[in-house]
Amino acid sequence: MRFGIPDFAALDFETANRFHESPCALGVVVVRSFEIVEEASFHILPHRDFRFFEPMNVRVHGITLEALEGAQEFPDVFEDFFAMVKGLPLVAHNARFDGEVMLRTMGLYRMDPADLRFFCSLRLARRVFRFKRCGLSSMAEYLGIPFYHHDPLEDARLAAKVAVAAMMEADNLDDLPPWEEQGFPDYRQVLSQVQDRINQVRSFRKGKRRSACGAPPEMLELDVESRSGFFRSSSSNQIYFTTLHSCTCPYHQSTYRECKHMRALREILLPDLPDSHCSPEFLEGS
Repeated sequence: MRFGIPDFAALDFETANRFHESPCALGVVVVRSFEIVEEASFHILPHRDFRFFEPMNVRVHGITLEALEGAQEFPDVFEDFFAMVKGLPLVAHNARFDGEVMLRTMGLYRMDPADLRFFCSLRLARRVFRFKRCGLSSMAEYLGIPFYHHDPLEDARLAAKVAVAAMMEADNLDDLPPWEEQGFPDYRQVLSQVQDRINQVRSFRKGKRRSACGAPPEMLELDVESRSGFFRSSSSNQIYFTTLHSCTCPYHQSTYRECKHMRALREILLPDLPDSHCSPEFLEGS
């Protein structure tokens, strides 16, 4: 097979909050000769500085701090994970996110570097199938696979099946370049940023406590694939439909500027994106 990687491991992280350093669950499946041969699911107790759950995250995956009673922290989970996947390429559906979770949490615990190569099944599916939407839900529907989104093992299992299906399809196409490895910051750079990240999350948590009486708008629904959601106004109780580029609230309709609902949506979907990178062109390509 010209295009395929017959042996790999697919994974999916869920996080407790908007910070990459807060993994609370991990699903892993091992694929050999294009068949799933092993799988595992882990609960992870986040690092003490990142051990808090934001409502939006809980709404997505249903995991709470109480559910993690008896769970190990990341270094112990990583030991079991690495024993499963050692030497295999890693595949994730949006590998940029899952790879950042892996690297930044390793850095947080000052772990030794590991030989980890990430590939993105989302990017591959977009190139091969050329669908408008290639998220896990859309791909599950296309492939006819029953699917419960945001269970990490379900997500990892489906990412593996999407990757296999895309590789099989890609082998019949002559105009595709090789499957590209996902790039990440150098691990030394990640280590150099650890204290800044800790300071950032501590400042964030203090700010959340100070602004408890002026809480951000309440999110009622989130659609990650279309990058949109519904927010309820704390003052008028009105419900507004919001995307990264527009909102139905009166402020945005009259000024065409980013409103608090758009800002809240952006902080959920793209927590590490600087404000200077929030042009429509950048967001569309990210």
